[in-house]
Amino acid sequence: MADQHDGRWGEAARPRRHRRDLDHVERKPQALDSVLGGLFDRHTRKRLEDALLLKRWPELVGDDIARNTEALRIEGGVLLLRVSHPVWRSELAGLKAELIDKLNTAAGREAVRDIHFR
Repeated sequence: MADQHDGRWGEAARPRRHRRDLDHVERKPQALDSVLGGLFDRHTRKRLEDALLLKRWPELVGDDIARNTEALRIEGGVLLLRVSHPVWRSELAGLKAELIDKLNTAAGREAVRDIHFR
């Protein structure tokens, strides 16, 4: 009697698994963080967290600052911030420590060490 094979020479056929064969396996809901934690390496996760922090910029700093700034990116712990006017740049330079503290508190880690204004 000839051996069954899957089309590749010299390899025995493996039984195919069908979705209905796995229906008896009970799956428990998992937190999204635990699922994603395994998918992303630390660098990717950090970049995603930084992007989410930038998206929250208006909420964290308030309407006045948000209207006159644009949080561009966080790179190497440095927030690059576009400012509408030199007067605002001067004002924000005086608030730099407070802004960094707000961002890091929201992030739950030291995401921002410094702010550079453009």
